[in-house]
Amino acid sequence: MQRREGRALGSTLRLLVGLGDDARTVDEAWLEVVRAFDDVDRAMSRYRADSELTLLNRRRGGAARVSRLLAAALATAERARRLTAGRFDPRVVVECDENDQMQAFVAGGLGVALWPHLALAHVRPDIVVRPVVGAQVERRVWAATLADAYKSEATEAMLAILRETAEEFKLTAPLRVA
Repeated sequence: MQRREGRALGSTLRLLVGLGDDARTVDEAWLEVVRAFDDVDRAMSRYRADSELTLLNRRRGGAARVSRLLAAALATAERARRLTAGRFDPRVVVECDENDQMQAFVAGGLGVALWPHLALAHVRPDIVVRPVVGAQVERRVWAATLADAYKSEATEAMLAILRETAEEFKLTAPLRVA
């Protein structure tokens, strides 16, 4: 058994070949494997400043020439988005519900995020907050209780807090994008 090992795309890469092949053939095969992974990395890495995908994302629109490899990957990803009715979306890198995590992702350069004004009470110093231009987005928060059921003091207090907060944050301030 002949073995070649290296790293690619942040993972270990191994080639194992049976005894029947000579070392030169195995070396040629290994170079082909490494070359294929290098091509993918140069075309599609989100972590390389010089990858085609990174450069394409920096353009922010407009026509651009891309390699056949990247074009095929983008077409496949778009087809997967359509076939899954958007449950797979290659345009979304990270999706989370935690404000602190989302701010960390934005600070780490993974993209932008929309936050309601209420969520901006504590903003990391490495986040830039800008107002959204155009149509306003409305966020609704609902609280439900049984009509004829007992409401504890805690329930009544929570409902009062929600009402007060809702009044305070009525579209007096637009949503902001970081």
